Parts: sequence; C-alpha cells; structure tokens
Amino acid sequence: MWLELPGRFCTCQRNTSGSKTPLTAPDAALDTPAHLVLILHLDRPTAYLPGPSQLMDRTSPFCGAHTRQSESTWEIRMRYLTMLIALSLSTACQPASKAETSTEGAEAAAVPADLSSEDEAAIRAVDSAWGRAASAGDADALTALYTSDATLLPPNEPVARGEAVKKYNANMAKAFSGPFELTTEAVEGRGDLAYSVGTYRATLTPRKAGAKPLATEEGKFLEVLKKQADGSWKIVYDMWSSNAPPAKQ
Repeated sequence: MWLELPGRFCTCQRNTSGSKTPLTAPDAALDTPAHLVLILHLDRPTAYLPGPSQLMDRTSPFCGAHTRQSESTWEIRMRYLTMLIALSLSTACQPASKAETSTEGAEAAAVPADLSSEDEAAIRAVDSAWGRAASAGDADALTALYTSDATLLPPNEPVARGEAVKKYNANMAKAFSGPFELTTEAVEGRGDLAYSVGTYRATLTPRKAGAKPLATEEGKFLEVLKKQADGSWKIVYDMWSSNAPPAKQ
C-alpha cells in the first residue's frame, strides 16, 4: 500500500492520468507541496527515502533544488530521519501476535512439574528396599532397584556401569552380611528425574568361619533416580562414601 505524507522532500504534480511528475523548475517548488512516499506492508512498515545521490541530483524529485529556498539539504535530511524514527517506534510498540503469545504459553507448559507426594514416597521406598536387600545379602533384589544402564561410583574403586553393577552387588552380598540402614534426608526433583540424599549405617560381618563383625561404618549417599514407564522409580546413578578418615599408610 502506498501512502503519501506531506513534506518538503520533493515537489511533484499530478498529470491528467493521475501519475506524479517531478517539477524541475526551482521556482515552481516554492508553491507546490512536497510528498514523502511510504511503502507500508501489513506486518512491517518501511519508508522509501532518497539517498545522498538523489538529493544532489537536480533531475531527481528529491533534489535540494526542488525544496523551499529557506531550507537546506541538511534540514531536509533531518526531517525525514525524524519521521523515520517515529515510524520505527510506532512499529516496535505493536502488541505481540497470537502466534508469539501461543509460543510463550507452550514454553511455560513445557516446564516439568514438581514431584508429587506419591513420587517422593516411592523414592523413599526405594531407599528402604535397598537397605533391606543389602542386609539380607539379596544381590538380585539390589540389582532390581537400578536401571539396566545404571552407574555406581563407589569410594576408592573404579566406576561400574550396566552389567558391572550386577556383578558388584553379587560380590558384596557374597562377601558380607549384617544390618545396613539408610536414612533418606531429602528428595527433590522435577518431571521424571529426582535425587535422594541421606546417610547410612552398616555393621557388616565377613562371610568367613569365625569372622567377627567389623567396626560400624557411617557415611552418606547420593542417588539420581528416573521414573519408569510403569510409574516406578529406579536408580540411575549411585555414589557413597564413609565418614571415616582415610587409613594411614
């Protein structure tokens, strides 16, 4: 859409066919209103403004010779620059489109929800089941609490992943017996990921004839759990360490 705004950028007259023809005679510019032609798109208004070469070319309808003698080319340029700035500000103040608003709403809806009370209870139940399985020396029950690609980060030992987790649990169950207590202190998370942090206390006895119980060990643990398709929670990362200082060598 074309829109003509009054101004002193050029002098034009309309002929009988309705088109505009620039006046080339400087004197005729004194009594003829000028026009600034704006090209308005539906979503992004822009303006067609003359360049420096057009302002200096006497054959151009934007030449300074076609403006009132009392105005300099610099004044003309400043006027259409001011109008362009005003037009840009009015465009920037337009309200957001429906598409932009709906996109912002979708992003807000995509934020994972906090854990429900049922989820927190289920995660605490995993820790309780871990303590019972470890105390009973049930390696299969321990391994069932982890995902198939879980990772263990035991103290002073290499990382164990996947099938190595099953082997680690089996070796521990064969080597020791005794009570293993976990105390879950905090559970936090969003969506299908959560973490559980707490402390443990274990009084283990080696599975050897005549073996005596070891000194009670106390420490802390940190688990990362993921909600499964059936709604259960399983451990994907598990790390722990003793509170006892390293043994002197």
